[in-house]
Amino acid sequence: MRIKVEKVGKSFDGKVILDNINLEIQEKRVSCFIGPNGAGKTTLLKVLNLLEKPSQGKLYYDNKDCTEIDRLFLQRRMVLLAQEAVMFNTSVFNNVAYGLKARKRKDVKKKVKRVLEMVRLSGMETRSALSLSGGESQRVALARALVFDPEVIFLDEPTHNLDPISKKIVEEFIFQLKSQFQKTVVISTHDLSFAERFAHQVYFLKKGRIVEKGEAGRIFSSPSSFYSAQFMGITNLFQGKLLRENGATFLNLEKIKIEVASLNQDLEMQKERVSAFLRPEEILVSRKPFLSSARNCFQGGITRMEERGGLVELTVECGIPFVVVLTKRSKDDLSLTHAKKVYLTFKASAVHLMPENLNVKGGERE
Repeated sequence: MRIKVEKVGKSFDGKVILDNINLEIQEKRVSCFIGPNGAGKTTLLKVLNLLEKPSQGKLYYDNKDCTEIDRLFLQRRMVLLAQEAVMFNTSVFNNVAYGLKARKRKDVKKKVKRVLEMVRLSGMETRSALSLSGGESQRVALARALVFDPEVIFLDEPTHNLDPISKKIVEEFIFQLKSQFQKTVVISTHDLSFAERFAHQVYFLKKGRIVEKGEAGRIFSSPSSFYSAQFMGITNLFQGKLLRENGATFLNLEKIKIEVASLNQDLEMQKERVSAFLRPEEILVSRKPFLSSARNCFQGGITRMEERGGLVELTVECGIPFVVVLTKRSKDDLSLTHAKKVYLTFKASAVHLMPENLNVKGGERE
């Protein structure tokens, strides 16, 4: 099922929760809503699943206005798994079978057995659902939601607060939904690594508005806004103005100037503020100036050094702080210690520009 949203808004008691939402959920693909608490992700899932009525705007399902489709018929083609699993005071089997029995479906035992196997809870049919762990309860709720074989599956923070084993099982099952069963899946999540691994399309929400959207690979490799990059935990974020000197383009950060590569022709020198990011792994560290074609080379002192497994993260003060990642072996070979002077070298093309004055319409990047 394809879902299209046009200029949808939602307010509660005068407070705007969703503001001018425009998006299209593609069939047999995984779409993820990411963003901080209070961004409107859960409310948007409920609107799409017809559990909440939008205050304004239009919803289309397979190109038909939802007001022209039988609501119950439409809802039975979709399912929403809430963040907190609610168990009925009965057995695991009865929890999963409840909806099937209410709808007088056939082959109840066969269908319940199948979904319990899928979430790795076989043999627990007679166990009281109230005695389950949080992770087990979430897996029962997932089985209960999927026993109807819905076309569209909405998942609200599906791995939130799960133990490692349950999280792994749920993630593997979602991968099955994506690859084997080719379901249309819509997920809200705070887990960026989860979204990066599973999503085809990503929608970034902030204060009820979509501030960025696109293919997951592009969103996570090259975010288009300072806010998106900051939320994703990207380090080496800069804000400044561009200038031209001797035929080259620089990002002027006041204390230092960083040379950048190809210039967006829509940007005007010195008039438009831009943001930029530089990935730590794209910076070379050396004890002496590094001879290469790279156009940026700065000397600074190490102010922080933190080992993470086989990697070491450094902060080097070069007028502004740079975060650098290198292997533990490289750190030992260079005899790096706190306050040691080093040179940082990186290419102009490694600096990714993000114009701060992007044309914005309805909270979305055009």
